[in-house]
Order: sequence, then C-alpha cells, then structure tokens
Amino acid sequence: MPSKSAKKAAGYRRIVAKFGTNLLTAGTDRLDVRLMTQLVAQVVRLLDEGREVLIVTSGAIAAGRERLNEHGHRRDIPFRQVLAAVGQAHLMHTLAGLLPRDAVVVDESATSLPFVLRYVPFATPGSFYGGKTGTLGWGMGAAIGVQLGSPGRKVVATIGDGSLMYAPQALWTAAHYQLPITYVVPNNSSYAILKSGMLSLDLASAKRGIYPGMDLVEPTIDYVGLARSLGVRAERVEKPAGLREVLASCLAHPGPTLVDVAIDRGFKAM
Repeated sequence: MPSKSAKKAAGYRRIVAKFGTNLLTAGTDRLDVRLMTQLVAQVVRLLDEGREVLIVTSGAIAAGRERLNEHGHRRDIPFRQVLAAVGQAHLMHTLAGLLPRDAVVVDESATSLPFVLRYVPFATPGSFYGGKTGTLGWGMGAAIGVQLGSPGRKVVATIGDGSLMYAPQALWTAAHYQLPITYVVPNNSSYAILKSGMLSLDLASAKRGIYPGMDLVEPTIDYVGLARSLGVRAERVEKPAGLREVLASCLAHPGPTLVDVAIDRGFKAM
C-alpha cells in the first residue's frame, strides 16, 4: 500500500486495497518480503484505528498459496481462510497496546510465544512467567497462582488451545475466587508446536502431511461454551476488525474472562 494511497485512505472507515503481481519479486513467483512487511505494518495500523480493511489480490494469490504450502502449512486450508484469520502478530500487538504498564503475562502459547516476546514491553519486574523446556499444561493453574501472589496487578494468560485442554478446570477456580485473570487463547485447533517439531525432525509422516492425534477437530472444541459453563465470561473473535474491542472489554471486566481467537492454522519447522 503506497504511502500516497495510505494518505488518501485517511477519513474512510472501510478500505479496499487491491494487489496483484506487484507483490511478487520481479521476474519470479516469489512474494516480495519487503513489500509484504510494509503492507502488513500499514494494515495493522489501520486495524488499530478501527478501520475495516479488505485485501483483494489476483496473481499473488496463487503464488502466495504455493509459498505457504512450501513452508509446511496444511494444504487443505483454503487460502482465503488464511487471509481471513487473525494473525498471531496482530493479536499480540493489539493485546500489548491494551495492557496496563504493570501487567503480568503468564505464557503457554507455544507457536505464538515469539510474538508475545516481540510486542509486550514487560516494563516492570515480575512481568513475565513462561516455561523453559516446552512442557505443556502448567499455564492455566500458574496464572491463578500468579494472580493470588500479585493481587494488585492485572494478570493475562496467553494460552494455546491445546495447552488449555490440559487443565480447563482452572477456569472454575478462577471463577470461584473471582480472580480478574484474562485468558487469551490463540486458537489454531491443533497442537501446532508438535507438528512443527515433527517437521523439524524430518519424520516420515510429516513429509506426507500426516500428524496423528494433533488436530482438535471433529468435533471442534467450543472454548466459549466451556468457559461459560465454568462461570467465566467468554468471547470468540474470528476477524481482525473485532479484536481490539473484545480484548479491551474483557481486560476491563472485574472477574475472570476468556478470549478465544481464531488464528491461522499454518505452521512451519522450528
């Protein structure tokens, strides 16, 4: 999105940005990383301002899809679904902009962790708790312990959907004691970190796109329904446009909350 076009977009709530082969490196079928980085930065800024941004592409669609597939993304996901999902970077960037300065983050988000570390400032001591060895299952309960130990600070748990399923009963405990924890769940309906590990180890099944027992589908898990049944306010976000408002509302709630955010199901080797 050229800067001149971005200036023209000022004042409009709904913006349509059309791109085609101009997103490709000249003479190739490869996406131009520099141009894509500029595009993403500008789109994130517009979304943060509350705009609705629709990106329409032509020739870049086919090339983009092939590039995603080359990097280990599931081939059965329509490319339009990849574009529509909330990006992990956008999720954590938006969350970081809403957190109070002394907020505490308890993280077990696995594949989303790099974006937590990139965007959340951690401005005060004791602002971050995370696992060292990649063990799953401790984060749900750890957030309760951290909140009890820091009653005057806002605690946010960034928890992957797979990690949440190790100890969902922690939600009942948070509700029982009315702890103002906000659980933010980047939801890719899978154990993507384990799939990534399989790719990194060059396992035979991963080469064929087979990841036994690692997809949380058929049926998909209703995390909003689960949380509400345990006494926790819960919301679902599926598109970038509604993310900021939902996060802000849940962060301000006096009791426990959960925000289930549908993210891109793609993954790549570690």
